[in-house]
Amino acid sequence: MQVLCRKTIGIYFWMLLLQAFKGTLVASDEFQMIDDRDPLPPATIISTEFQPRTVFEAARCLDWESVEGWHRIRFPEGLLYRSNLAGPKEPRNSIVTTSDREGNIYSDATLGGRVGFLRFGTPGAMYAQGWQWDFEGAVVSRMNHMEEEDLDAADYRFGTSMTCAFGPWSHKFGYSHWSSHVGDELLVRTNSLERINYVTESLVMGTAYQWSEPVRLYGEMAIALKRSGGAKPVQFQVGAEYASRIYNRRGIPFAATNVDALQALNFEPNITVQTGWLWNAHQSGRRMRFGLQLYNGRSNQYSFIAKREQSYGLGLWYDY
Repeated sequence: MQVLCRKTIGIYFWMLLLQAFKGTLVASDEFQMIDDRDPLPPATIISTEFQPRTVFEAARCLDWESVEGWHRIRFPEGLLYRSNLAGPKEPRNSIVTTSDREGNIYSDATLGGRVGFLRFGTPGAMYAQGWQWDFEGAVVSRMNHMEEEDLDAADYRFGTSMTCAFGPWSHKFGYSHWSSHVGDELLVRTNSLERINYVTESLVMGTAYQWSEPVRLYGEMAIALKRSGGAKPVQFQVGAEYASRIYNRRGIPFAATNVDALQALNFEPNITVQTGWLWNAHQSGRRMRFGLQLYNGRSNQYSFIAKREQSYGLGLWYDY
């Protein structure tokens, strides 16, 4: 089992590396016919006389009361409601290695993503407007480096949502499933462990506001219609991000914070703070980030939800 776990970690690492390499190739291909100083790709140029550089400039040259420029687009590029950068449970590809106050070293690895299925709106990934139907899924696993990289736990999520974007505002409403699981190596090590079958089937709604070109604020709420394992109906999540979407070959700094609160924990806040360096793809809207993460709260693995954690470490994130 240990050999299988190591092979799984190796496969995950190379898949993440391949995603990063693909993103780099896409970004470089998109820039063969455009000047490096220009932050937006040709697909987002609304007119030949004026090229918007932020969502606010785009708003001034579009008539938001008209849908004449909107189209039905199957499998559209990009998202209208972006994933939250510091959200520890967002569907993405990432690995974060942290150490807690007890001297434990973990790697929380996420393998997943979120894609659009159908859009009625403007084309492209940058500053697009309209309505979109998204699908998402992810597994958030925890590897214990103090126990020969055993898989201690894994949380699974999948869901679908309707999203929309109008000017600096974006919204989402949908369904999300969460379920928690523990690894068989952990069960063998601690044969007295009582597994928590934390499961929720929830309606999710969220609103985000692009305060300025790099600053995004958001708030979300989930209401569980079906639950087990000590889960309760309500969960909140709020956060703020400083992360420009302007392309720069050398990358640019970012900072993000996320606070989530569960009714199951009497709304005790779980706080995630991230800062580091990011690289924006030129046309797809995707991002590669590397930086520091600080976490304080209850475990973000729902199998250990009663355990308090304070951890810090380094992370690599590939965001859709």
